Amino acid sequence: MLHVPRCVGTPRASEHACEEATIGKLADRKTELCETQERSPGALNVTAYASQREPDRFIPPNLALSFQAACAAPFVMAAKNRQQHIDRQAAETDHRINIKAEPEIELPHLKFDQMRRIEVLYLTKAVKVTSASLGSTTGRPLLGETG
Repeated sequence: MLHVPRCVGTPRASEHACEEATIGKLADRKTELCETQERSPGALNVTAYASQREPDRFIPPNLALSFQAACAAPFVMAAKNRQQHIDRQAAETDHRINIKAEPEIELPHLKFDQMRRIEVLYLTKAVKVTSASLGSTTGRPLLGETG
């Protein structure tokens, strides 16, 4: 673990000198660590590895990709705007079709409701007739009848 010395009880005028001393001690400690790693062949020396890379070999591909992206950007944006326009037209067409289809869909529901009302009336009459015929055979009034 790296120990960082603290300057305690120093006046404000010497704080800058204390910081410089601390930074100097940290730099010395880093140098010692690097030298220790260079002497041990199994240790990974990150500082040495980073300084050995070739910084210029990535510049041409980076420039080429940046140039390609800059040239392709207007075409991508135009295609995106065109696709938005197509999607908007399709949505408007779907909306118009749905408005026209709504009455056609509602008509069978209305007919079905009317048929159900007629059937309920028919069944109600049938129940009354059956109740009346049963009531006349037993001689007593059935439920719902006053007599």
